[in-house]
Amino acid sequence: MKDISWYVQEIHKIRQLNWLDFDENEQKSLNRNFDSLKRQLESCLSTVMKREPLDRIIRLEIEQFFMPIDTMFKIYQRLLKIEPKDFSVFVDFADYLLLYGPDWEEEANDTLMYVTSNDLQGMYRVALSVNYDKYNE
Repeated sequence: MKDISWYVQEIHKIRQLNWLDFDENEQKSLNRNFDSLKRQLESCLSTVMKREPLDRIIRLEIEQFFMPIDTMFKIYQRLLKIEPKDFSVFVDFADYLLLYGPDWEEEANDTLMYVTSNDLQGMYRVALSVNYDKYNE
Protein backbone atom coordinates (compact mmCIF):
# COMPACT_ATOMS: atom_id res chain seq x y z
CA MET A 1 0.00 0.00 0.00
CA LYS A 2 1.29 3.44 -0.89
CA ASP A 3 1.64 6.34 1.51
CA ILE A 4 -1.49 8.42 2.05
CA SER A 5 0.18 11.51 0.56
CA TRP A 6 0.64 9.69 -2.75
CA TYR A 7 -3.11 9.07 -3.02
CA VAL A 8 -3.82 12.70 -2.16
CA GLN A 9 -1.42 13.90 -4.87
CA GLU A 10 -3.01 11.63 -7.47
CA ILE A 11 -6.52 12.75 -6.55
CA HIS A 12 -5.34 16.35 -6.74
CA LYS A 13 -3.90 15.77 -10.23
CA ILE A 14 -7.17 14.32 -11.49
CA ARG A 15 -9.22 17.15 -9.98
CA GLN A 16 -7.04 19.72 -11.73
CA LEU A 17 -7.73 18.26 -15.16
CA ASN A 18 -10.21 19.90 -17.48
CA TRP A 19 -12.48 16.93 -18.09
CA LEU A 20 -13.97 18.62 -21.14
CA ASP A 21 -10.66 17.95 -22.89
CA PHE A 22 -11.39 14.22 -22.76
CA ASP A 23 -13.83 12.10 -24.69
CA GLU A 24 -16.52 10.04 -22.97
CA ASN A 25 -14.42 6.89 -22.66
CA GLU A 26 -11.47 8.82 -21.25
CA GLN A 27 -13.77 10.52 -18.75
CA LYS A 28 -15.12 7.14 -17.64
CA SER A 29 -11.57 5.89 -17.19
CA LEU A 30 -10.62 8.99 -15.19
CA ASN A 31 -13.71 8.55 -13.04
CA ARG A 32 -12.88 4.88 -12.35
CA ASN A 33 -9.31 5.84 -11.49
CA PHE A 34 -10.51 8.64 -9.22
CA ASP A 35 -12.96 6.33 -7.42
CA SER A 36 -10.24 3.73 -6.96
CA LEU A 37 -7.78 6.26 -5.55
CA LYS A 38 -10.45 7.59 -3.19
CA ARG A 39 -11.26 4.09 -1.90
CA GLN A 40 -7.58 3.27 -1.44
CA LEU A 41 -6.91 6.51 0.40
CA GLU A 42 -9.85 5.87 2.71
CA SER A 43 -8.74 2.30 3.35
CA CYS A 44 -5.26 3.41 4.40
CA LEU A 45 -6.56 6.06 6.82
CA SER A 46 -6.68 3.54 9.65
CA THR A 47 -2.91 3.02 9.28
CA VAL A 48 -2.17 6.70 9.92
CA MET A 49 -1.02 7.02 13.51
CA LYS A 50 0.36 10.57 13.52
CA ARG A 51 -1.30 13.92 13.13
CA GLU A 52 1.08 15.49 10.60
CA PRO A 53 -0.02 13.78 7.37
CA LEU A 54 -3.67 14.51 8.13
CA ASP A 55 -2.89 18.12 8.98
CA ARG A 56 -1.14 18.48 5.61
CA ILE A 57 -4.17 17.11 3.77
CA ILE A 58 -6.52 19.44 5.66
CA ARG A 59 -4.34 22.49 4.94
CA LEU A 60 -4.18 21.62 1.24
CA GLU A 61 -7.94 21.06 1.15
CA ILE A 62 -8.60 24.43 2.78
CA GLU A 63 -6.39 26.10 0.15
CA GLN A 64 -7.71 24.27 -2.92
CA PHE A 65 -10.95 22.38 -2.15
CA PHE A 66 -10.30 19.29 -4.25
CA MET A 67 -11.01 16.34 -1.98
CA PRO A 68 -14.38 14.61 -1.91
CA ILE A 69 -16.39 15.87 1.05
CA ASP A 70 -17.08 12.41 2.44
CA THR A 71 -13.36 11.62 2.37
CA MET A 72 -12.61 14.80 4.27
CA PHE A 73 -15.14 13.77 6.91
CA LYS A 74 -13.19 10.53 7.34
CA ILE A 75 -9.89 12.40 7.48
CA TYR A 76 -11.15 14.73 10.22
CA GLN A 77 -12.67 11.77 12.10
CA ARG A 78 -9.36 9.89 11.91
CA LEU A 79 -7.57 12.97 13.24
CA LEU A 80 -10.06 13.12 16.11
CA LYS A 81 -9.24 9.52 16.98
CA ILE A 82 -5.53 10.39 17.02
CA GLU A 83 -6.03 13.68 18.92
CA PRO A 84 -9.26 13.11 20.88
CA LYS A 85 -8.64 15.93 23.36
CA ASP A 86 -7.66 18.68 20.93
CA PHE A 87 -10.61 21.06 20.93
CA SER A 88 -9.22 22.95 17.91
CA VAL A 89 -9.71 19.87 15.72
CA PHE A 90 -13.38 19.75 16.73
CA VAL A 91 -13.77 23.44 15.90
CA ASP A 92 -12.00 23.01 12.56
CA PHE A 93 -14.22 20.05 11.68
CA ALA A 94 -17.35 21.99 12.62
CA ASP A 95 -16.17 24.91 10.48
CA TYR A 96 -15.59 22.52 7.58
CA LEU A 97 -19.11 21.14 7.97
CA LEU A 98 -20.55 24.64 7.88
CA LEU A 99 -18.87 25.31 4.53
CA TYR A 100 -21.30 22.92 2.88
CA GLY A 101 -24.58 24.45 3.85
CA PRO A 102 -27.43 23.21 5.97
CA ASP A 103 -26.88 19.48 5.48
CA TRP A 104 -24.48 19.23 8.43
CA GLU A 105 -25.34 22.47 10.20
CA GLU A 106 -26.98 20.66 13.11
CA GLU A 107 -23.93 18.47 13.71
CA ALA A 108 -21.59 21.45 13.38
CA ASN A 109 -23.62 23.57 15.81
CA ASP A 110 -23.92 20.69 18.28
CA THR A 111 -20.15 20.16 18.15
CA LEU A 112 -19.52 23.86 18.75
CA MET A 113 -22.04 23.87 21.61
CA TYR A 114 -20.15 21.00 23.25
CA VAL A 115 -16.85 22.84 22.68
CA THR A 116 -18.27 25.91 24.44
CA SER A 117 -19.41 23.80 27.38
CA ASN A 118 -16.13 21.81 27.46
CA ASP A 119 -18.04 18.56 26.98
CA LEU A 120 -15.43 16.34 25.36
CA GLN A 121 -17.68 13.27 25.27
CA GLY A 122 -20.44 15.21 23.52
CA MET A 123 -18.02 16.67 20.96
CA TYR A 124 -16.53 13.28 20.25
CA ARG A 125 -19.90 11.54 19.97
CA VAL A 126 -21.32 14.10 17.53
CA ALA A 127 -18.18 14.52 15.42
CA LEU A 128 -17.68 10.80 14.95
CA SER A 129 -21.35 10.32 14.03
CA VAL A 130 -21.21 12.75 11.09
CA ASN A 131 -22.14 10.76 8.01
CA TYR A 132 -22.08 12.04 4.45
CA ASP A 133 -24.87 9.65 3.45
CA LYS A 134 -27.14 10.39 6.40
CA TYR A 135 -30.14 11.00 4.15
CA ASN A 136 -29.68 7.68 2.35
CA GLU A 137 -29.94 5.52 5.46
